[in-house]
Amino acid sequence: MNRLLIIIIAGLCLNGFAQKEDYYRGHNNERELHLGPQHSPFGFLGASGIFQVGKDTVTVKHVFKGGIAYEGGLSEGDIIIAANGKSFDKATDDVNDGGKGPREGLGMAMDEALNSDYKTLTLTVMRGDRKMDLTLYLSGMTSFSKNYPFYCQRSEEILENLCKKVMIWQEPNGGFGSPVITSTVCLGLLATGSKKYFKTVKRAAYHLVEYDLMSGGFPTWNYIFAGTFLCEYYLATGDDKVLKQIKNICDTLALKATSENGRHSHGIEKNPGYDGAGLNIITSQVFLVWALAEKCGIKPHEKQYKAVIEHLKRCTEANGGTGYIGPFFNEDGAARTALFTLALYISGEDKSLMKIQGKYLERHTRRMRECHANGLFGMFWGSAALLCVNPKGYRKHMDYWRWYMHMGQTPKGHDLVRYYIPSKKNNFGDEYLGWDRYNHATMLMVFAVNRKNLFIHSNTKRNWYKNKSGEPVVQFYNKIYKDKTELIEFLSTRKEEISTPSQINATIKFLKDSLRNSKDDKALELYKEVMDVVNNRIDMINKLAFIKPGLSYKFYKEFKEIFRYDRQITAALDERFKPLFQNRKIQELSRYTSQIDELFSGDFDPKSTNGKLENIKKNLKRFTIKNIEHRELCTEAQMLIEKIDRTVESFL
Repeated sequence: MNRLLIIIIAGLCLNGFAQKEDYYRGHNNERELHLGPQHSPFGFLGASGIFQVGKDTVTVKHVFKGGIAYEGGLSEGDIIIAANGKSFDKATDDVNDGGKGPREGLGMAMDEALNSDYKTLTLTVMRGDRKMDLTLYLSGMTSFSKNYPFYCQRSEEILENLCKKVMIWQEPNGGFGSPVITSTVCLGLLATGSKKYFKTVKRAAYHLVEYDLMSGGFPTWNYIFAGTFLCEYYLATGDDKVLKQIKNICDTLALKATSENGRHSHGIEKNPGYDGAGLNIITSQVFLVWALAEKCGIKPHEKQYKAVIEHLKRCTEANGGTGYIGPFFNEDGAARTALFTLALYISGEDKSLMKIQGKYLERHTRRMRECHANGLFGMFWGSAALLCVNPKGYRKHMDYWRWYMHMGQTPKGHDLVRYYIPSKKNNFGDEYLGWDRYNHATMLMVFAVNRKNLFIHSNTKRNWYKNKSGEPVVQFYNKIYKDKTELIEFLSTRKEEISTPSQINATIKFLKDSLRNSKDDKALELYKEVMDVVNNRIDMINKLAFIKPGLSYKFYKEFKEIFRYDRQITAALDERFKPLFQNRKIQELSRYTSQIDELFSGDFDPKSTNGKLENIKKNLKRFTIKNIEHRELCTEAQMLIEKIDRTVESFL
């Protein structure tokens, strides 16, 4: 009896301890949640602490044995008042301030220390009444590169560790929890392009094919996340076992979940809640699913498709922010704005609006953690949207959030407590997704962008998982559309894409074969339109020859290589350009252009290629001296030297 009583008391004590550990439970209202104490990690330092709005200090909660903080002498109960000699700003609840306060200050100090000569972080703490400085040694840590997560050793290490972490959560049925979590985790694993995760991703995809997406309290979320992942999976693999479910998702969203005015709710119903206003976070991702599905060869339902686009446009402010239910109250609009932006980018529907939204996301990068019902959505959708539509804005965004990348990295021992970096006004939404799981899945998506494999990460190649260079568009869709008339009609909507240099040869060959077998008027019309694109590019080469002859000659050779099996086109190219490009000086300059492009392509490493680049620069300088009388050649050579210097500088 006594033994049983002891066990019961111990259980109650542990339960009470768990409640104290978890600062997201037991609050009376949302304001208390965001203004009260919040338990967050110190990233790779191996500790965690209590932050609070209005305070410029942080109280240490846990120090994990064997970590950097532990070795540096940090103790539980210490109050950190400064880092690297700098005191912290007071934390605010203003969404425009981002991480302003001790979180941002500590994270930036960690970044500063990693980039210093001695890699030491000084923390000024109050231990009781005693003020003291602690020195933490970061010698075992690597810093982020200037262009992280691209060409960055530490980013690659973090990505690999995140993959290992999420892999342990796969359940016997192939899922990772809800369709939302399963889809996000597997989007990240798929984005790496690594073959070692293929079986895991495939099992999850087949799990979602069989899953009853109508189950659960908010089934629309199941449909939009499963749809996003399955579309990306199909575009990566060409695995037609998922096509039926993708079509089912698109049909259900269009015919059962879209209201007459293009709105959606949490449930699969045509009369959305909130007095019919609906939720734009859902509608914007419905649009993204349809845009991706169209890339898979599934035609959208035109009426609903147009209604959704028009509704989202009506709900988007002039500055580019997409509102919650209308064009207003957009402080927490990072995710829905980013989803709408991505959908416009992939569909090509409104490029001018897309650019405005890209600028909006750049201006409001500090709001990226604010997403009304889930503070984590904005970070991975926002990062992806900026990468696709505003690369300069993406760089600014990642540079600011360096502190978050340091602080958000979960240290060893994290399973002892539940914590992550919360947003400021997220309406209690993060708990149901699981803070630990969803935090890791989000970080995985953020760091996986460096591979640029997903269509939401700017890729355009189909079947890229099996073939790095991708499969020709006409061949990819030829497997889907058995009816040639339907296929030609579908390809007519992708004239710009099938006319790109990487696609043009396969396109023309396919169209010539189609015309050889039958005199199809639509095929003939499409062939003429594609050939017009080819002729326009040939005209471009001709005009460029008088400004940048070396680059023009490079394009001429590339065109000849593309059409090496088409004697008609290569003969026309030679007749037009051979006399122009017989000059050996132009050919020499073109060789340098090709060498530079080759070195800068792929995984460019300025340190390992430095010798080759310096040699090219010397040759270009000699070339300029020898050909001083040819002004256009000298100008182009000087521009190539500047390109080398500018590119190397941006990577170092």
